[in-house]
Amino acid sequence: MAGVLLAVAAFAARVRIAAAVALVAALALGACMLPRVIAGGPHPHGPTLRVMTVNLYNGLANKEQVTQHVIDQHVDVLVVEELTFEARVELSRDGLEQILPYRALATSPAADGTGIYSRRPLVRTGTIHGLTGHLEVRARVTVPGGPPVTVQAVHTESPDLRRNGDWRATLRQLPEASPGGTELLVGDFNASLDHGELRRVISHGWADAADRSGNGLAGTWPSRLPTVALDHVLVSRQIGVRQTKVFHIGGTDHRMVFAVLQLPPG
Repeated sequence: MAGVLLAVAAFAARVRIAAAVALVAALALGACMLPRVIAGGPHPHGPTLRVMTVNLYNGLANKEQVTQHVIDQHVDVLVVEELTFEARVELSRDGLEQILPYRALATSPAADGTGIYSRRPLVRTGTIHGLTGHLEVRARVTVPGGPPVTVQAVHTESPDLRRNGDWRATLRQLPEASPGGTELLVGDFNASLDHGELRRVISHGWADAADRSGNGLAGTWPSRLPTVALDHVLVSRQIGVRQTKVFHIGGTDHRMVFAVLQLPPG
């Protein structure tokens, strides 16, 4: 939009070369962004799986709001990042473990923990030990009428001019999608679809749920004025996406991401 306005201003000022350059740049950018607002992908006929994720911001996010969104959206799987010991206790006190009684947790006294809460039985299958201390737990969730779904919690290092090597390395630790598998990478990637490192991850058999639902321009950070999408639900490519939303949660600088997924039949 800014490029188009710049082109109009340049034309009005009769600076035609600048106007033409601005217009071409705006059209090129629009062509790149257009697929993110057009829904697409497969439409399997198996069960739905309702997935939600939120960065708890060192465990300080409003746990009551998190639990209420789980109730309101009928969530099947919740993935949380920055899960501290205290946050786990508070989530339990607010009733989350009654709603989602199955869990695989890697809690931490700092901001390095993650957790997977599920309405359906799950089996913990491993943990990625991030190079900077993050613990990214993985579990296999049973889904009635569908195949089991492997869920990998994600919390990569944040980019920093002094630590961009760590940021790239933690993204490169994420697994490729298995051919024919039903798998999810869910959480805070600290990267948007405009980052080449995330596009490299996606190229290994994944798709971004928001992108597939036509909601690919919805930002998740910073929470008050979200301009970039750092939080994602990545799906293996045979999984369909019916809907995605983002929600504001008090006490955290990230917005919550919610996705309704369509699985192949079991």
